[in-house]
Amino acid sequence: MPRTAYARPRRRAGAARGLIPEIAGAYSPEVREGFRTVMRDNRARTFEALRELRAARADLAATEKAEPFDEAAVTKAIAAVRVAVKGDR
Repeated sequence: MPRTAYARPRRRAGAARGLIPEIAGAYSPEVREGFRTVMRDNRARTFEALRELRAARADLAATEKAEPFDEAAVTKAIAAVRVAVKGDR
């Protein structure tokens, strides 16, 4: 399947774990502990938001490829991606 501008390689969950130390590494131990606490407390919400964003992007990609092209549907799908990015509900 050819890659589109919206296609992204899937990451394994372990890749996300490597990001936290990379981001937090520049801060003091107290700030790092606070960061880890916030991430841990919001884990379910964060992963749900990421799932929703992936789904909105996949829907946009499918809508763009649909025949015949439906501009209104693409506009609606773009709006859904924007909502998922902002986290608006």
